[in-house]
Amino acid sequence: MIPLAHAGAISDAVSLSTALNAAANTVLGVAGTIALISLVISGLLYIAGAFGGNNGAVRAAKKSMTMAVIGIVILLAAVVVLRTIASLLST
Repeated sequence: MIPLAHAGAISDAVSLSTALNAAANTVLGVAGTIALISLVISGLLYIAGAFGGNNGAVRAAKKSMTMAVIGIVILLAAVVVLRTIASLLST
């Protein structure tokens, strides 16, 4: 039988700020990777459209690049907000 004092006290549990920080890092890492890949693909499409003389493809690539950059800016803002919340929860 395990003594109650050694059964795994609540103080041994991961704190809420640590768990939220780990989850946020995972989600933001995946989303950032997707946004970066989208930016690279859009750049390649832009180059292909520019060399092929396809103005429609160039416009679509520019729009896609703009959306990818906006997504990256939103992700960076989310990182700042989540780090602030995590620091407030840890105090």
